[in-house]
Amino acid sequence: MAGSPLSALEPIVTSLGDPWRGYNVHWVYVGVDSTTPVNHQVENPFITVTETPYLHASGNYITAQNYYAQEFSLEVGGITSLILSDTLLTDTTRSLQERALLGFDDVRVYINGVRQFGNYDEISGDEVSLNGSPVYGVYPATGTPIGDDGYVKGIRFHSTVTLEQYDEVRIEVGPAALSDFGLYTADVRMTEDDVQYLTDGNITISLIKYHKAEQIKSELNQYPIFDIFDVEGNSTYEANSIFGYLESPDVGINAATNRRIVEDGNGDFTFTQFLLKEDNGVLYAYR
Repeated sequence: MAGSPLSALEPIVTSLGDPWRGYNVHWVYVGVDSTTPVNHQVENPFITVTETPYLHASGNYITAQNYYAQEFSLEVGGITSLILSDTLLTDTTRSLQERALLGFDDVRVYINGVRQFGNYDEISGDEVSLNGSPVYGVYPATGTPIGDDGYVKGIRFHSTVTLEQYDEVRIEVGPAALSDFGLYTADVRMTEDDVQYLTDGNITISLIKYHKAEQIKSELNQYPIFDIFDVEGNSTYEANSIFGYLESPDVGINAATNRRIVEDGNGDFTFTQFLLKEDNGVLYAYR
């Protein structure tokens, strides 16, 4: 590292040993190639709501929040959208309306404790301002209009969702895992060409690595997923279904399971397991 009392510290060399040439020079962010199940992570402790609930000024719900979550206990039915609080809690400069970027799947919604998927849309700042809300239309610290700053301001449920009086809605925003703190917004270079980069500049994206996915049944004969460990009890940082049917594209579809299951000579199903790594012989365990 190098620097003086009047300048920011900067690296001298990169992690690969190359001479340091400056930020946004050495690397280009190209996106996520694929996702894979991993074991449980240490949860973000600030999604546990600890604030004393209070009746919202609209009278529509009783609410409480923490730094990364807000709960709504509905006093009336028929509500179709919920706007996150813009209150700045102690020791933070960001409200819940500045914790999750639009379109990065960093919002988790629950109705009566059940995770919701595909039945709501994220609300932008422009939409809030167009609704003319005097409560959520400006930032409390500056009084300036929110506008579309790229962050999720609330959610709007699809017509397939009917909320009733006394329903409990919970909205979590930003990192679900403690290790992802500070990664919900980052400016990165995504243009490889140096000349074009002068025009494009950096792009603000979410670099959150772990997305919480509850095991909700979504298909026939769905396998459960388990945390995987080595035989000494150490996490292998992965998750799988331990074992499953042995399947082959050359076998016909079994009508009862809707899978192409290989049978033995007696007509019995055969299985395969996922705890023994064939490439290095490591034997894993599960909990």
